[in-house]
This record gives sequence, C-alpha cells and structure tokens, in this order.
Amino acid sequence: MSRVVVFGAGGRAGRAAVAEARRRGHQVTAVVRDPGAHGSLPMDGVRLVVGDAADPDSVAKVAAGHGAAISAVYDASARPDAFYPGVARVLLDGPSWASRPPDVVEGSGSGGGPGRAVRAGHADGDETVTARY
Repeated sequence: MSRVVVFGAGGRAGRAAVAEARRRGHQVTAVVRDPGAHGSLPMDGVRLVVGDAADPDSVAKVAAGHGAAISAVYDASARPDAFYPGVARVLLDGPSWASRPPDVVEGSGSGGGPGRAVRAGHADGDETVTARY
C-alpha cells in the first residue's frame, strides 16, 4: 500500500481517482479548495485537506510523504492553456518532490473533447510535460 495525493478530489474525475486508489488499497489524501463543499469525501483511508495545486507552498505541504500524485483539477475562471501547464509545472517542480519525484501526475479539463488533457511525469529521470488544447 502506498500513499497517493489527489488534487481536485472534489470533482467527478477526482472522486473517481480517490475511489479507485482506495479500491486498490492505497491511503489517499484528497485535496480540495473548499472542504465544506465535499463532506462526502472523508471515508476509511481518505484524509480530506485544503490545498491548491497551483500554489507551490500548498503542494509542498500536502504532498510530502506521498509516493504518487494525481491531478484532476479544474478552474472555470482560468485560461486552460495557462492553468493546466502551470499546475503540471508546480506538481513537477514542487519542493515536496525534492527527494523523489511523483510517479504519476495526470489531469484533464472539464468540457471534454480531445486535446483538453495535460499529462506530466518523470520517466527514467527525464521530465515530460504535454499540454494539448
């Protein structure tokens, strides 16, 4: 069992990621901006915390000690071409990963459609950041 942090855990994709991680036996930290709006998230093996995936200090605080990260963030007021790559950059460069980079960082914007996804990660020490809009 490993520790997984899910940013944007209150939305549809985030809730699905939390549920799947729990189904696989992982301990999950569910990160949301407004925990009062997501009262159903705390369940066995899930810790609900306040955080912001676009804020390096917030990422460092909530992601410390986790072996994997999932980003399912969405911000209707943000420009997708700036928001999603910015979040990917914060998650990749965050000080919480100084000793060990995340295994997975992946997200998709609401609104669907091809090309609205961002995937970021480390493969053999090499960084990969992809954004399509």
